[in-house]
Amino acid sequence: MSDASSFLPTSFNPVEEEVFGKAYSKTCDLKHFDDVRAWAHQHVRETGHAVELHFGYDVRDDHWLSRLSYERLAELEALQADPEAARTLAARLLGDPDKS
Repeated sequence: MSDASSFLPTSFNPVEEEVFGKAYSKTCDLKHFDDVRAWAHQHVRETGHAVELHFGYDVRDDHWLSRLSYERLAELEALQADPEAARTLAARLLGDPDKS
């Protein structure tokens, strides 16, 4: 039986980027989303309440961009050159009716 690492591509070099963080104190029902580690440490020092920390990460191959097709790279470059088009696309993808 093989382990999970045998299913990964041999050239896969994972890179992770923290996308969001959330701190939550059940005792006082407080949530915090900015600089969650610092807030949690301060909240524990001040109140003694336990704080849950939740993080989301975007994990991808270090060389993911070089593996995109020429057409996809051209689309990304066009969006970088036109921020308004990028905002419109993001609004459409996220379902914001005011921007589409």
